[in-house]
Amino acid sequence: MQALEWLTLGLIPTLPLAFAAGDSARLLALLAALPLGFLLQQLERFRLEVLCRGFDRPERPALAFLRKHLQLRSPADAYAVYEVAFYRHPEWQAARDHVHRCWHWAVLLRSAAVSCALAAAATVVSVLAAGQPNVRGDFPVARTAVALLLLATGAALWRKGQHTEELLHRFDCGWVAAHWQEYAQVAAALGIETRAAEEASATPCEPSPALHRQHGKS
Repeated sequence: MQALEWLTLGLIPTLPLAFAAGDSARLLALLAALPLGFLLQQLERFRLEVLCRGFDRPERPALAFLRKHLQLRSPADAYAVYEVAFYRHPEWQAARDHVHRCWHWAVLLRSAAVSCALAAAATVVSVLAAGQPNVRGDFPVARTAVALLLLATGAALWRKGQHTEELLHRFDCGWVAAHWQEYAQVAAALGIETRAAEEASATPCEPSPALHRQHGKS
């Protein structure tokens, strides 16, 4: 299944080049599809996990909720409590599977959006490099229309990926809110220091404005 996803992600941008290239270059373009798809997905994971700190950023609603209700001193403490508690209970497996699926689809959809953008660029390049169109009539016009369609599809996929992550955060934070005493027990077991209750700031159980700004920059 994973290899099929990589192949699909890679074929989207390589097919326009394959159709415009000669026989040898066409084979090379098709062979590059699988590693290109793998690279696109890993780059999106790097953007999410490292550049945007998608899992442990302080603005993540579930972590902000834990900091408020458990009066934790640091985002690192909140992340430690979240991870240990969430993976501690075997009966929470269905919730873990749901969260993992949401993260996977958020990454996959945005990877597909980047793939569509690359395919649009490849389509434009194929029009410019073709010289004489291989098919009579308005073939360059048709290719340009395909490029615009790919850009629109990419934009829709990127927004769908954002929406999937927003819904994930709502479920994630709601789950923490429904089981926050379990998380409190983990914090006590880990010996994590808390701060005075009056220092805790109110944090709604929903994506914060900072999180929306992060999406806007992504």
